[in-house]
Amino acid sequence: MHSEPGFGHDAPEEGIGWFVSSMPEGYIEEPGDFETRAHAGVVARRGASLVHVETCPGPSIGEESVWLCVVTDDRPGRLSLVSAAVAAHSLDVLGASVYTRSRG
Repeated sequence: MHSEPGFGHDAPEEGIGWFVSSMPEGYIEEPGDFETRAHAGVVARRGASLVHVETCPGPSIGEESVWLCVVTDDRPGRLSLVSAAVAAHSLDVLGASVYTRSRG
């Protein structure tokens, strides 16, 4: 397993099957196993927070690029608010993937 500072890779003890089954069709085809485990860990660490953000692994776009994983409930306007927060900190979005998953 990779060990990079700032990335919380620890998926829950029960594995990531619960996470993969909650994602839409096609999700598992995009990220690799390492990224999927990292995403599952971010989701698990969200707890009861309204919004949870962590750095996470992703394809290299440039030397100074960092991937963020944002986990929140889907509500009208929520993506716009997240985008505004990113812009308010003078960050550029070079690419994005957005998924809606079931929490059940």
